[in-house]
Amino acid sequence: MHILLVEDHDDSAEALLRLLAREGYVVTRAATLAAARAHAAAGGFDLLICDLQLPDGMGWSLLTELRKSQQIPAIALTACTLPDHREQCRRAGFYAHLPKPCDLSLLLSAIRDGPTGGMRGFEQSQAAFNSPAPPPGLRP
Repeated sequence: MHILLVEDHDDSAEALLRLLAREGYVVTRAATLAAARAHAAAGGFDLLICDLQLPDGMGWSLLTELRKSQQIPAIALTACTLPDHREQCRRAGFYAHLPKPCDLSLLLSAIRDGPTGGMRGFEQSQAAFNSPAPPPGLRP
């Protein structure tokens, strides 16, 4: 599986790149919407994992734009955790909305299960938001 990772925080991106590579995924990173658009135009991605707050805009606008030409499944991985953010992600087409710091087992489950498998990503994200203390993971 080839993943397009859109994350502007270098330490978080490096941690995700290592984790996903260790799990056998091929990952291409973009730090901005502009870079993500350029990578996506080349095609060949099976999944988008996208932060929402990026230097040049919001991640949900990227997915809305990409959905005009391709049906790439997408996971939002973000510090934007308000109900309005989750709803905006759902409307844009993200199948999961996971909070930072990220429970890495939830991320891997969301990737493996895909848009139609197991516990739905928005239910996972709600469970993560309701937990008293998030497990160690990625910095927002």
